[in-house]
Amino acid sequence: MRRGPLCERGTCGPAGRRYPAGSPSARPTGSSPAHHEVRSERVPQRVPSDPSQPCPLARAPQGPLASAPAKHPARVVAEDELSAKVPLPLERSERLLVERDLPRLAALRRANHPTSDRASNEQPPPDEIDVLPAEREQLALPQAGEIDRAVDALRGTRYSRGGSELARLLHDESGMTLVIDDQKPDVVRIVVANLPVDNRDFETAARRTPRITMRRLRALDDVLREARRATKEAQRRGIPTLLLLPELAIPRRLERSLVNHATKEEISLVAGLEYRHAIGGVKNEAIGIFPLGFQKAIPVTWTKRNPARTEQSALAKLGAGFAAPSATQRLVVRSSHGRIGVLICSEILESAALASLTGRIEVLLVPAWNPDTGTFEHVTHAAASMLVHCFVAVANNAEASDSRIVSPVAAPRHLREWARIIHRGQSRVIWGDLPVGTLRAVHEGTAPAGPANQKQKAMTYRPLPPGWRQ
Repeated sequence: MRRGPLCERGTCGPAGRRYPAGSPSARPTGSSPAHHEVRSERVPQRVPSDPSQPCPLARAPQGPLASAPAKHPARVVAEDELSAKVPLPLERSERLLVERDLPRLAALRRANHPTSDRASNEQPPPDEIDVLPAEREQLALPQAGEIDRAVDALRGTRYSRGGSELARLLHDESGMTLVIDDQKPDVVRIVVANLPVDNRDFETAARRTPRITMRRLRALDDVLREARRATKEAQRRGIPTLLLLPELAIPRRLERSLVNHATKEEISLVAGLEYRHAIGGVKNEAIGIFPLGFQKAIPVTWTKRNPARTEQSALAKLGAGFAAPSATQRLVVRSSHGRIGVLICSEILESAALASLTGRIEVLLVPAWNPDTGTFEHVTHAAASMLVHCFVAVANNAEASDSRIVSPVAAPRHLREWARIIHRGQSRVIWGDLPVGTLRAVHEGTAPAGPANQKQKAMTYRPLPPGWRQ
């Protein structure tokens, strides 16, 4: 409430009314009257204790005091002087917000608020409240499986989220094995794709500007159609089939479409993907898709660990490098196609990679982009016959072609080259039905390397290499 200047024979009230000099309201300007002392005629109630704050119910001075300036201008309080606890008359408690509207204010609490001198066990006065209540305890995190059970309860379902019962990962001293199916087939059909991929597709993928041309899509469509026919024909005979595509053959933008197609048509495949840019350089990967039926499939990824010499120099010219190799063990997949391993192109030249797969697989799949077909011819036969002792399938880029399947057969000699195609620049497929059951028996020591079976008495396998790991 604003106080006017002193007048003769008393004090002028807020409305120009004069009070006697001896009355309680006629006090010196510097003294503060008690709250009950200001209750009198025409004096508004609920007068604020701070004289610098005008009461909202007080009327403006009238008469000669209307033009008199106020002697006590409002004092501006700095923000850092505000306290977290504010004395508030209880008669205004009905205007406070409920506690649920105040937690958001806790974020506004300043770290430099003046601390209170009150003891921790002392109760605050009845007319003082804490407008910034203490932070509540955090809610406990849900335990494992609680969210899944809640979702099942809302949907009325009961799904198993512990992973597929048909897939489990095994670790041993020889390496990692992903078990998708414990079946041990006698015959497996491997379909090898002779698919052309232009060198410009390699360059654009390395430069982060991949392209998809109509020629490339048509070639991929032709290969998938032929592979589908070969797969359906083998399924009618009860033979599991797997399609092998070359290195860097599938654009990254088509990866999901390829997975959906393979899952829908129930075509198992291993295909090379375009470069994936990661920290430290690019990664050269191959994806494996193994359908389980009912629109489900298990994807598997293999990563090339070291680039070929020509690949490394080509990437350097394009301003790209090869990402650091992984230290994980070589992965073997055990499925309805037998035990298979994957080496990407020049990895078949690495002795350590071949040694890590010795005694663990029946079929080695090699997606490749290799113009030196003569060298690969000798290496694939050496790997099949002496190093890994397994069937080796190589799907090379059709720009160089010479895709093939070789076997560890001793006699007849023509069966060592089980299947082969040289058709440069054209999309074609070849396949071979491989007797992995008889080879497995040789590896396990239950059958000699001599006659394979009654129908193929003349076919014999090469002897197991020295230091064979069973």
